[in-house]
Amino acid sequence: MPCYERFVTLQSVFMPLLCFLLSRLGGRTGIYYIDSTALRVCHNRRIRHQTFEGLAGRGKTSMG
Repeated sequence: MPCYERFVTLQSVFMPLLCFLLSRLGGRTGIYYIDSTALRVCHNRRIRHQTFEGLAGRGKTSMG
């Protein structure tokens, strides 16, 4: 079973990585920042597509 052998091999790498990532997690402070930079997400012709229905629309930023 090559998949099991690979899993066992990677266990020694995965656990230290998991411990490191968990140690880097920060607690919630209640302070959040909002970035007001305009972000173009799609071409106007795709606004009516089913995926973006109710989300995408034509609009303006505070810059005009």
